[in-house]
Amino acid sequence: MKKILIVLVSLLTIQGIAHSQTISLVGYGGYVFGDNLNFSSATANIQGSGWWGAAIEGYNIHGNGLELLYQQQNPNVHIQGYNSGNLLDRSVSGSLSWILLNFERYFIQPDSHVMPYGALGLGVLLTSSSQGNNYSYFAWDAKLGVKLKTSGRLGFKLQAQLLSSTAASGTGWYYGYVYTTYSTLWQFALGGGITIDFSK
Repeated sequence: MKKILIVLVSLLTIQGIAHSQTISLVGYGGYVFGDNLNFSSATANIQGSGWWGAAIEGYNIHGNGLELLYQQQNPNVHIQGYNSGNLLDRSVSGSLSWILLNFERYFIQPDSHVMPYGALGLGVLLTSSSQGNNYSYFAWDAKLGVKLKTSGRLGFKLQAQLLSSTAASGTGWYYGYVYTTYSTLWQFALGGGITIDFSK
């Protein structure tokens, strides 16, 4: 059901982007800072790591736009806690894949090559680890940045981003250790991107 919902939202987003005055393809990269996930009997330290991503976005002459974003990071995760009285203390490699629909607002001035923007998005976080199962959680992000346009199709983005995800029950960073308290992941990311614009 989740996969069908993701595909449906993606198709509707692409249709909305197709009706925009400017369509952009974006390649992203940057660094995301770590965070601790606290469970009833354990903690998972999501360590900082690099990230990459790709997006398609569209916006109109008023600066209102949509962005369909895929963002990937592969951090090391240090697990500490107890399970049935046994101490768990080890590191695993993890994968966090964010799929987000961002509602954007560009602040456009006539003939300006500098375009500040803000965005707020909703989506899903897909997680997996080298010792665990795959899980998906509700996710959202917020970001502020600036797009620098050249005289041609090429442009550049610089941005700061807040990423968050909440698990209502359970987590799967290590196989066999599932904790059932609410846990929220907060991550702060810095990055940038190269854009290719297609104007109508």
